[in-house]
Amino acid sequence: MVCAPCDSCYPQDQPFFDPTKSSTYVELPCDSSPCQALPRYTNGNTSGECKYHYSYADNSYTAGVLFSNTFTFGSTEGQVFAFPNSLFGCGHDNSGTFNILGYGLVGLGGGSLSLISQLGAEIEYEFSYCLLPWIVNTSSVLRFGPDAIISGREVVSTPLVSTGGSDSDTFYYLTLDAVSVGSMKIPSNQIEGNIIIDSGSTLTMLNSDFYDEIEVAVTESISLDPVQDPPDNYRLCYNSDSFSTILIPRNFSMGITHHLALPMWCEGRKVNRLNSKKKKKKKKACPFFSFQILKTLKFKTQLSISISFPL
Repeated sequence: MVCAPCDSCYPQDQPFFDPTKSSTYVELPCDSSPCQALPRYTNGNTSGECKYHYSYADNSYTAGVLFSNTFTFGSTEGQVFAFPNSLFGCGHDNSGTFNILGYGLVGLGGGSLSLISQLGAEIEYEFSYCLLPWIVNTSSVLRFGPDAIISGREVVSTPLVSTGGSDSDTFYYLTLDAVSVGSMKIPSNQIEGNIIIDSGSTLTMLNSDFYDEIEVAVTESISLDPVQDPPDNYRLCYNSDSFSTILIPRNFSMGITHHLALPMWCEGRKVNRLNSKKKKKKKKACPFFSFQILKTLKFKTQLSISISFPL
């Protein structure tokens, strides 16, 4: 949570949280159990405070002091629920890809300090959410407890896997069986728990050998010549005048297929910046597949890409 005073913070449309105005705010000492579970932020700290520093792959970071407080949540039915002694980071130095509506980050992993672990038995360790597109001016809903269960005739699921590693409590592991490109099925040939869910990452990272096989299959299925990706981040880019929506099926075991509607668009900001000095309008070159399905182009010949998980 962004807190005052903030030495280095991104702009917000609301005042920063001032911990001195909270009657239930308590800073935790360095020798407390919650503090020992955090990566330590050693920046000349001699006050005994529990300071932390977290950084992410996109160079976003937050640094501050760990504290406990009573947090109150409102429900969709208008009820109010209070959770005393909830642990949170009070960030006094924050930077990254945030906007003015982002007041902080919430941890939904399995680690001991995540919101899910702290609410624990109160929500039966169950939650679900569906994130709306960022261009929609509406908040997404986060559901807890029995209300989080999604059921229905067309609902499919795949089991979570415990790998027993040092980060197995933090991440949610799945087993990726295969990826199908058209009629060609490419097995992953990897062990159980070979992929994690990361809703904060645009890209899906795969084993390089496995990805190379997928790239070859995609290239052979598209009757277009690749073009250079302007940011030079992706190996498969194509020119196209069509930006619309198609259905990409995700195939699960036992012949069950779940169709996912995906927007077809181009990251125009990067392309426009490169072409800003040229008045002549050019076709935009967009990433098709660095296993980045959210940035896909519609082609004259339909391409079916399927992802297989065990039931």
